[in-house]
Amino acid sequence: MRILSSQLVKDDPLHPVYFLEIDTGGVPYQTAQDFAIFPVNSADVVTKLAELQGYDLETTFAFRPAKQDVVPFPTPCTFRTALEKYCDLTGPVHKDILALLENYAEDSDDKKNLRELQDLPLDKFEKKVAAPKLTILDILQRYQSIKCPFPEFVQIVGRIIPRYFTIASSSLREADRIHLCVAVLRETTEQMKQWTGLCTGYLEAQCQARLYPALQVFLDDSKFHLPPPSSPLLMVTNGCGVAPFRGFLRELQYHATRRP
Repeated sequence: MRILSSQLVKDDPLHPVYFLEIDTGGVPYQTAQDFAIFPVNSADVVTKLAELQGYDLETTFAFRPAKQDVVPFPTPCTFRTALEKYCDLTGPVHKDILALLENYAEDSDDKKNLRELQDLPLDKFEKKVAAPKLTILDILQRYQSIKCPFPEFVQIVGRIIPRYFTIASSSLREADRIHLCVAVLRETTEQMKQWTGLCTGYLEAQCQARLYPALQVFLDDSKFHLPPPSSPLLMVTNGCGVAPFRGFLRELQYHATRRP
């Protein structure tokens, strides 16, 4: 699927909100259904990481697993594709990842510092690593003696998981279009680092550039369902946002225009 148009509906530097219209390509959907998007890492993050590790992003590789092995993601593909589409480079860094990276640190001080981070109690680890939102790129920039071969690196880092948005359009009123309301997740840490959510930042970049590449998506079931049109209805947005209710209102309007 591909974004057809976008509009900034809340011009807030910290929490901007965008309205997206997406072409379904003929795929049927249900009002207030979950719309899952696989985000892509920014080219800037991928380039910086590749430079630190000495990866040639145009190199092509393929997994050759034994019968019982699970392939982490589809190959053959280039290093660039693997890092952009499949490797979680912006998520939280856990102790097990630090332990694996420690094996590839060539400097004794870097090894020592990585070990000290792993040995921290959970509350202190939260304060020094999780709360500042350190990513694997931050770790590689801080401890530059870490030189991890690409085959090992792509298995050490986690996979990019889909992000879910509730559809804000009516499948009866907009059968060939899906509407999304996207609030960009952004915050500034105590260390003055600006953090932006991977998926909302990915969509924001497309909206700002007015360039809309194909999205890798799928539809999933939702807990939101409208009762019969004649039923009394009370809507309460208990933390779910306005998106599903916008879809419901548009569907109720559709039914209202068709009453005898």
